[in-house]
Parts: sequence; C-alpha cells; structure tokens
Amino acid sequence: MLSNSQKISQSEHDRLVRTAVHVEIDGARRVVKAPVSTHVHTVKKRIHVPVEKEVKVPVVKKSLEQKVEKQVIKGTKMVPVKKFREVQETIIETKEEVVHGFRDEWKKVRVPTKEVVKKHVPVTRTRKVAYVDYVPKEFEKVIEVPKDKIVEKKGFRVDKHVGRKIVEVEEDHHYEMRPVLVRKGDTRVRHQGYEHHGKTAHGKSYWDAQYHRASTPSTATSSTELEGTRKFAPPPRTPRATR
Repeated sequence: MLSNSQKISQSEHDRLVRTAVHVEIDGARRVVKAPVSTHVHTVKKRIHVPVEKEVKVPVVKKSLEQKVEKQVIKGTKMVPVKKFREVQETIIETKEEVVHGFRDEWKKVRVPTKEVVKKHVPVTRTRKVAYVDYVPKEFEKVIEVPKDKIVEKKGFRVDKHVGRKIVEVEEDHHYEMRPVLVRKGDTRVRHQGYEHHGKTAHGKSYWDAQYHRASTPSTATSSTELEGTRKFAPPPRTPRATR
C-alpha cells in the first residue's frame, strides 16, 4: 500500500483517467491476509496527468538611470557700454574780411576802395564722438547637468512550465473463492442393476422364434448384457409380381 495514499471515489478515479495522457498498469500482485473464502488482488496504475505550473525565475538586468543635477557656474561676459571720447579736428572755414585797397578807374586815378574777400582759414576744434566699448562683468548661472548612471536591477519573472504529474493509483479487487465450472470432461457410465416397474404393452407372439428368449428392453442396457441375447430375425418378404 502506498505510504501517502488517500482514498478517492469512483467518480474521482474516472475523472483522473479522463484527464490523463498515459496510463501504466502494474501487474504486481499483493496477497492480503483474509478469510479462506476471499482473495484480494491489488491492481496498480500509474496515471500521467498533464500539469501546467507557474515558476518564479530570478532575473538581473542593467538599466540606465537618468538624473539631472543643478550646478552653479561662474563666468565673465562682456557688456557693451556707450562712451564718448574727445577728438580734435581741423576744418577749413570760409571767412569774409574787408580788405582795403585800390581799384583802377578809367580816370587813371588811383582811388581808395574797399571789398570783401573770402579766405579759407583752418580752424581746430574738439568734439565728442560716441563709441561702444565692452566691459567685463562676472555672473553666476544655475544649469542642469545630466548625471546618468548604470544601475543593476534584480527581480523575477513568472514562467509557465508544462509537464506530467505521475499519480500511482492502487485498487484492491476482492475475490470470493467459489466453485466455477471450467469445462466438461469425458462421460463415463456404470450399471447398478435393474428395477422392474411393470408391463406397459403386451407384445405379439412369433412362433418361429424358437430360440428367442424374451427380455425386457431397458434404456440402460449395456452391450455386454445384449451379447448373449439372440434377436429375432423375421423371414424375408417375397416381392409381388407386377402385372
């Protein structure tokens, strides 16, 4: 008997066999101590039942972890500044001045006269000219710096496995020891004597049967008893002539 066996009903056994993919029948016999009139035969079967189960499998993978870090940096930038500078320049100006002199007249007399004469006179002056100059200026700026790194992640996955679960089924067959006709042998007969019950019919007399000894027929007459009995043979009949 199985050490961890449990009793199941006939319907449960039939359902187990229907779901099986293979059944192995073990021909081993086990005799159980029982009364003389009974015999127990144990039938073992191995039933292969398809099973689908979920299995946890540990997994390890490397993944990219993206992070952003804020940092303060210092720098120098050139700031445009509008300035003025003094420039001396010389320009030519035209001035008018009165020049006293003499003019000729038809009188041939020199007469004093006055006229305006334009002259180019260089003049130096100072003026302010605007220009753009760049002045260095320090500044601070907060920037986001990527700080990625590779991390190792541990987890699990659930796989589906398909297999067979082997179930050993034991069933005791109880037999009762009864006489059973297997076959018939040769038929044998032996006479135990004759018992007379009376006459049932009066027979016809045959006068030519001198050596005939009357004997009562019996259904159980053997061939040894009929050896000394002479049977009556009637005379042969003559065939009639045909006309």
